Amino acid sequence: MLELKKTLNRSILVGTLSSSLSFIFRIIPCKSPNSQFTLCKMPNPLEPLPPMNYLFFYISNNPLTGLVLTFFIFSILYIIISFFIKKRSKKAKKGHKIIDLTKK
Repeated sequence: MLELKKTLNRSILVGTLSSSLSFIFRIIPCKSPNSQFTLCKMPNPLEPLPPMNYLFFYISNNPLTGLVLTFFIFSILYIIISFFIKKRSKKAKKGHKIIDLTKK
């Protein structure tokens, strides 16, 4: 239960970090007006919204939708990857046998 809580807390942190970085770096998949795949960054939240020609995640041209989807997608990816890594490490530990060669 404690591991699940840690993983969920870290996934929230990863989602928040990725959403924040989307204002600086081009990490959000979007569709340009001429129907090409590109990576976009979010518009500056301190300025008035310019008219958007891009579809964030091929769904909506609303930047808020892109921001929320960025948060959820990166959070869910972190949860899936962390559980997969933990599951593999548990299997690896079960397969190894420790041989005690010390004299008793």
